[in-house]
Amino acid sequence: MAEVTNDLICEELKDVQGDVAILKRDVLDLKGGMPALEIAVGHLQTSIGQLNGRVDTMDCGSTVSKRGRA
Repeated sequence: MAEVTNDLICEELKDVQGDVAILKRDVLDLKGGMPALEIAVGHLQTSIGQLNGRVDTMDCGSTVSKRGRA
């Protein structure tokens, strides 16, 4: 089993932030649909925000790219 290093974790976090940015874009594209969908989209946006907050608190120094911010 490979050793889990801080650098490896930070690389994974960069990928997560990129995925979050894509999700945020997709969520905004969906918004404006049916009322039930809009409620679900709101919950998803909240979850994405919480995930981004957790990612931001990880100790990655300056290695975590903010490219994923939408």
